[in-house]
Amino acid sequence: MGEIEKLVEELENQLKINPEIVNEIESVVKVSLKDTKEEYILFLKGKNPYVTQEKINNVDCLIQIDTKDFIKLANNKLNTTMAYMTGKLKVKGNIAIALKLQEILQKYNAY
Repeated sequence: MGEIEKLVEELENQLKINPEIVNEIESVVKVSLKDTKEEYILFLKGKNPYVTQEKINNVDCLIQIDTKDFIKLANNKLNTTMAYMTGKLKVKGNIAIALKLQEILQKYNAY
């Protein structure tokens, strides 16, 4: 199992254990990994948030980032704002959601 798969699995586990943290975001976020073309949907709403790779087109925020940078973001080794300003992270939709996502990843310590 690769690093991104471990990160996603841990995030899924933490969402099941502590679903209340998504009350701060209440959004559907698509994370598109530019280098591998993989996409993860973070359904961060309600009492049963989850992560899926199903195709969902109606999202509140699309984040495009390389795998290594997403792992750094989850590990608090890359700041969302700095990544955005340097072009490592691209956002379509509500940028405030992307900023909140980093907070959620840090609170869960997803990796």
